[in-house]
Amino acid sequence: MPVLAFGNFRGGVEDFCQNFYQKERRCVRGFLLWMKRKEWKTKMKTTLYLVRHCQAMGNRNRCFQGLTDTQISEDGQKQLDLLSVRLRNTIFDAAYSSPLTRARLTAEAMVRFHPVPVRILPGLVEINAGEWEGQSWETIPDRWPREARDWNERPWDCCPPGGEPMRQVFARMQAALVQIARENPGKTVAVASHGCAIRNAVCWAMGKPIEEIGDCDFADNTGITRLEIDENGAPTLLCFNDISHLPEEMIQRRHRPYFVLPEVDA
Repeated sequence: MPVLAFGNFRGGVEDFCQNFYQKERRCVRGFLLWMKRKEWKTKMKTTLYLVRHCQAMGNRNRCFQGLTDTQISEDGQKQLDLLSVRLRNTIFDAAYSSPLTRARLTAEAMVRFHPVPVRILPGLVEINAGEWEGQSWETIPDRWPREARDWNERPWDCCPPGGEPMRQVFARMQAALVQIARENPGKTVAVASHGCAIRNAVCWAMGKPIEEIGDCDFADNTGITRLEIDENGAPTLLCFNDISHLPEEMIQRRHRPYFVLPEVDA
């Protein structure tokens, strides 16, 4: 039987292997006990790519869309093609979308190069704009001046006539994103939603109360917002409204979702 020298150990090959195995087991057991004692848990953060839908006909025509299921525009289709190329090297483990067509098509474009099924999640839908739906952004302030001013100046208290309170949008978007994270721990997920809905999500991800939503802007069509959510449901905003895939002519900076209000006499 050959004799091996390893530190202070001398003996046969079988004895060496047995001794090494026992030491290794003690080392691993001790390490696991130390982890448990320190309550050190691996953080299972889920990464969400939260994208506002492409340009739809309501965006092009400057109408308040809300829950109205408008079709996408020609520029919207071009935006989807550019978005899919932008994300071609991102492998998504899952994909979620609002029930509306403009969001579903956006989710499908996000996973075009590495397809996964798109799951419809109602909590990702746009604000229910009630009587504002289908109305021109220019005419709404004339018919509903108080509510339009709330939208611009006190959005946390805004509720379109016959529609959904902003506070409800904030709560359901938080619930929807936490649900996605819990269903996909440690994974990368594509999520397609809407302008007002994502604004609320960004406010939450920044750790702000809804009363500070006025500090948060609206994402552009196909703007990419990335956030992480840990196993406790706590969010971290990584980036907001990345539109580097869009040429200048496809960015609607002149048509932000705010009302032009009449001046108030002093």
